Amino acid sequence: MTEAVSQTAISQACALLVHYSFDLYGYSASEIIAHWLQSVQAHWVRLAVVEALYQGRYKSVSVEQILALWQRRGQPLCHFNGEFERIVCSKLPGDWSAIESSVSAPAIILETGSEPQDEAEPEVIWGAPLNEPLPRPCVTLPFSEPPQSIYQADWSKCQAAKQPIQQFVPKTEESPFYSKLQAVARSSAASLEA
Repeated sequence: MTEAVSQTAISQACALLVHYSFDLYGYSASEIIAHWLQSVQAHWVRLAVVEALYQGRYKSVSVEQILALWQRRGQPLCHFNGEFERIVCSKLPGDWSAIESSVSAPAIILETGSEPQDEAEPEVIWGAPLNEPLPRPCVTLPFSEPPQSIYQADWSKCQAAKQPIQQFVPKTEESPFYSKLQAVARSSAASLEA
């Protein structure tokens, strides 16, 4: 990749980090990008920032995790399309429309400079080594003998009586309000007939 394209990718990645208010943990965008550029290409950094936006992950550590994953794979894996990239970059201050969409140019994406690795080198994400094993709970369960027979439920007690359901008939209670309401209804019906 030429130096001008590399500088443009770095500038745009920096602008994306600032414009979309990524959590930079007290560092400046240029410091974080300089840290990332020690291990990956400038074009990858820009793609990783756009990928983090696509995934809704607005933290610089998320971009670093995406870069670590891509480095293990040996190439970037973008889930966003060119339209998303144009929309995201069009909201940046300045004229970024001159930059070609990296999704529509797969030759640039696949240009990694190194072969995919079977075993990734240990990466460091903000001081935490990736090769450190996760703690696993040590659970020892005593093995018992398998059950002798499979339990069979006795469903004979659960059968409902085969009686039909009685139709609901509400009680008819006459209240003073009901009597008055009937009288009003009858008088209005009588006045309509007359």
